[in-house]
Amino acid sequence: MGKSQIGNKRIQPEKTAMKAAVKEVIENKSSLRKAAMRYNISKSAIDRSVNKYKLLNDKENESFEYHPNYDIHKIFTDVQEKELCDYLITSAKHNYGLTTTETKKSAFKYAVANKINVSSWEEKETACKGWPQMFLLRHSEISLRKPEATTLARSAAFNKQNVSEFFSKYREVLKRNEYQPHQIWNIYETELSTVQAVPKILASRGIKQVANMTSAERGINVTMIAAINGAENSVPPLFVFPRMHFKPNMLKAAPPGSIGVANPSGWSNEVVFPINDWMNSPGNAGRPVTIYDVTGIAGTGYEIAFTIKNINQLPAPAIPFRTQASNSLLKCCDLCPRRLHGKQQVEGGLAKQE
Repeated sequence: MGKSQIGNKRIQPEKTAMKAAVKEVIENKSSLRKAAMRYNISKSAIDRSVNKYKLLNDKENESFEYHPNYDIHKIFTDVQEKELCDYLITSAKHNYGLTTTETKKSAFKYAVANKINVSSWEEKETACKGWPQMFLLRHSEISLRKPEATTLARSAAFNKQNVSEFFSKYREVLKRNEYQPHQIWNIYETELSTVQAVPKILASRGIKQVANMTSAERGINVTMIAAINGAENSVPPLFVFPRMHFKPNMLKAAPPGSIGVANPSGWSNEVVFPINDWMNSPGNAGRPVTIYDVTGIAGTGYEIAFTIKNINQLPAPAIPFRTQASNSLLKCCDLCPRRLHGKQQVEGGLAKQE
């Protein structure tokens, strides 16, 4: 078996501990080995600091401080490293961040472009293994992160024009209706898997693969839709189960008041939210939704009601919906970033005016 590529992580000594160790060697005539054992610092590190201390004059000795050397494997100048650092940050902001391997290859190309000869990099046309670690230590503004998968459509839609338009309409709606925090609701959808990701465990070093027991190799996703308002109040969630028919036992141990529906795909769509059926039922066209109708259309996504087809079919009094009991108003304005078409997610705002 070859040599393990996983080495012991070097821990940088504290400045106060290093300063005390150097003074003990210089003033108390202690040996390097004893000082290293007492302060838990490597003997070679203390030796280097002692040699630096001896080269200083009396004034400099009083203000002596230990500074770790991060210039190991430094190939580029400070200006060149700053340009490379800015390039990595810009790439990450554009959702095309570079991995460690890609960064090492880019560093080699950057060195070639700047006519910097690094013989140890030429064989594999990439930076050496220790270069990324020291580069990160020299530039604390960047770190190794795990990105979130983002589609091209969502990335392209998140631009300055769309964001400015969103907040412009948002301010207009707030100014026109004077909504309070408890009247502004946000609806969000997420998935719950029956097989959760296994955590990291402690196991023998050097073995090829480590297994961990789980309920199944591939899980089934259950959609959960939750809503919260600006006053940090929430309503019970809605669960969409990947089944043909819903049964009450599916909500076992669910939060009190939770709503359960079934859909073969497990996604939320117009079949799950049947307010269209209520609006198009005989006698309901143009009639406001009352509190007695809420139980029949519980869990309804009001966004699906505001389609061109329904707006053309129904007279103007049907929009907006006004409950007769509380005289409250339910609106779905242009702020909703998504409509509930087909199998798209529910992620929008639903405001209540009192």
